[in-house]
Amino acid sequence: MAYLIGARLLHYLFYVTPLYRNTATLWTDTTVVLSWNRGDPNRWKTFVCNCTTEILHYTTLSQWRNCLGSQNPADHISRGISQPELSSLDTWWNSPDWLSQHPDN
Repeated sequence: MAYLIGARLLHYLFYVTPLYRNTATLWTDTTVVLSWNRGDPNRWKTFVCNCTTEILHYTTLSQWRNCLGSQNPADHISRGISQPELSSLDTWWNSPDWLSQHPDN
């Protein structure tokens, strides 16, 4: 569901700002989501079909990239982390190094 919310948020940002649509890259640590996006939406059950159709309405396949779950800073928060651990987690405060590189790397 987070990938759909991300696509909707991106669509909204393009609506309210002068950003060029194809300049955004969306990252997911779920390879299943990428396979849903690359397949025919009608192959999937209704919920996934509807989500995928909406995502592809707002984004293009070339905008989606995969990141490893171990390198996803949001994973720490969603899986539970103590405040002292979060305070010392460099990737949470500064982002992973790969995020500042070109998405094709």
